[in-house]
Amino acid sequence: MASTPNPIHSWFLGPKAENDLLLKELIDFAFEAHVDWRRSYHPEDASPISASTQRTVAAISQRADLRREFNGLLQRLRESVPYFHPRYNAEMISDTSVVAQAGYFAAMMHNPNNASPDTAPVTAALEDEVAEQLATMIGYDTSRCWGHLTSGGTIANFESLWIARNMLYHPVAAMLATRALGIDISVTMPDKSKAPLKNLDPWELLNIRPAASLDLSPEQKEFAQSLRELLAAADVPSVARAWGAGDAGPGRALWQKLAATGLTGTTGPIRASTSNGVS
Repeated sequence: MASTPNPIHSWFLGPKAENDLLLKELIDFAFEAHVDWRRSYHPEDASPISASTQRTVAAISQRADLRREFNGLLQRLRESVPYFHPRYNAEMISDTSVVAQAGYFAAMMHNPNNASPDTAPVTAALEDEVAEQLATMIGYDTSRCWGHLTSGGTIANFESLWIARNMLYHPVAAMLATRALGIDISVTMPDKSKAPLKNLDPWELLNIRPAASLDLSPEQKEFAQSLRELLAAADVPSVARAWGAGDAGPGRALWQKLAATGLTGTTGPIRASTSNGVS
């Protein structure tokens, strides 16, 4: 009697590379799609790599060297630990799925920098989607969650400690900011009472619950939204470029608008470097 097929068997390359055709198809598809994207991006632009360049003695020699070194790498990799095989079960590492392998290859061709949505508009958004999916799987409130994908478990542990440290000292930083900017913000204490943030001592600040230090009142949320709208309308990148070019006018105008919102810490004098010195 035949056993019931395991549905996850098609999701892995397999200990004997049973799904090699599937993975090869996906990688080939990803490569062809990437090639098409490059060739269709401003097709009117000339390429610095000409057919004649590829036929030079130097180019032919370089490609031969590359193939030889790459083959050497492949041979060395055969000495790796066989995490993929059922005989090996000594560590937490196991085989990666076909989905992960194909997706990794496809994204690698684009070499995205997820430091900012400006430099990685697609993969940064995908990172947010994965974080939301993980939060949903665990049972967290996705409206109050944020996630970040790391290169591995060790970095994840380091970042968790770093975030925990920042969460602990967030009330201290917020208190210093309220004093510097002249803002009066109340915070919920562990006993559910309210207290002005700027009046608390270090012990009281370090015992504020994370949710209390991060949550904003409706008035504070409205104020934050007004600041976001003000900065968006001001075209901050253009202001920064003008400032760097020595024109402090747009920067001073934005500074005054921020001061008018009640950020009294911005009402002091500002200095801008110019090509002729400092003004």
